[in-house]
Amino acid sequence: MPVVGVHRAQQPAAGLNALRSVSGYSIQQIINLGEQQVPRAAFKKASLSDWFNGRAVPGDAARFRRLVELLEARAERSPGHHARTVRDWEQLRKRARDESRPRPAAAPASRTPAAPPQQLPPAPGDTAKAGRVLAALPPGAPWLRSLRTNPTDRVHITHSAAFDNACDRLRAEVVVASSTFSSSVCR
Repeated sequence: MPVVGVHRAQQPAAGLNALRSVSGYSIQQIINLGEQQVPRAAFKKASLSDWFNGRAVPGDAARFRRLVELLEARAERSPGHHARTVRDWEQLRKRARDESRPRPAAAPASRTPAAPPQQLPPAPGDTAKAGRVLAALPPGAPWLRSLRTNPTDRVHITHSAAFDNACDRLRAEVVVASSTFSSSVCR
């Protein structure tokens, strides 16, 4: 029986607070009673406070069950108290726990896998132009070492003149599929 007007993640907290109120136990009394149980139920003040205030949903089902059993046993003595079963409490805890977990991203509407992007073969002019770019650039060792060690979007200042000369030679060439290459690389 959910608590009306309360967000599902807050339902265990609202229910636990109501049950604690009927039982008459303080948080410290609950901790002390847990220490006396066999086997011992280790309740921490911060965890109980978070559970009762709705800042956290109990993660440990066994500890939550022990808390509910302890509170229900005392609350049963109060006239008019309608006890919930441990199973009801556990369902409430699970729903709140599931709601508080982040949900994975939604699956695509279609269950058929998307076709991989179609890779077009390079235009014949692209391959030839790439060869001419390499031939136009000076093959000196410092230039090669610089390109291998630096990010590809930067040309070291000591090699910029050689790079500019190669770009000047290639600017006149127009290859339909890669016309944006020479304009973006050779500025």
